[in-house]
Formats: sequence, C-alpha cells, structure tokens
Amino acid sequence: MILTEKQITKKEKKQLVEAVEKAIKEMEVMGSHIDFQTVSRKMGIARSTLYRNQVVRETISAARQKNKLPLNTLDTLQTQIYELQEKVYDLESRLKILESSSDPLLDSH
Repeated sequence: MILTEKQITKKEKKQLVEAVEKAIKEMEVMGSHIDFQTVSRKMGIARSTLYRNQVVRETISAARQKNKLPLNTLDTLQTQIYELQEKVYDLESRLKILESSSDPLLDSH
C-alpha cells in the first residue's frame, strides 16, 4: 500500500500506522536493517511522512532499538560469560593452592 505524502484524515493516519507496522514485521522476518530510511524505501513514501506522525515515529524507533538489541546483548553476554569463567578458573586455582597448604585457618573448618 503506497500512501500519499500528506496524511489528512484519521483513517489515513491509521492506515499509515498499520502499513508501517506491516512493513516492519516483514523487515524483521527478513532480518533487514530497520530505520526511517529503509522503512520509507520499502513503503515508497518520504521519510518526512514517517517523522510527522508521532505514533509512526515511536514505532520505527522502537523497532530500530529492538533490531539492534540482540547483537549488542549477545556480545555483552558473551564478554560477561568469558570474564566470569576466568574468575571461576582463578578462584578454583587459588582454592587448590589453599587446600594443599597446611594453613591452620582451613583446618578449623
């Protein structure tokens, strides 16, 4: 559905929102990058039309953030896992050293 540059009626505004949501869903399924430019190209309308409508602007911004999140989150989690594994390894090594020593503090437990 290609919409005109100027949105006048509430019906047209609702159609724009629905068309944007549909385009975003299709782009998510395809794994496409989502931003104002790619949505406007997919829909065949000007970016200014998307920016003018507050609901559309928020919808695209939310989809853009959602689209970015998995990669950033995955990278962050992988880094945190690696750091925690290093700490566990270090603590296990220290524990083995302490267990093999004849430290009186350890004997009392």
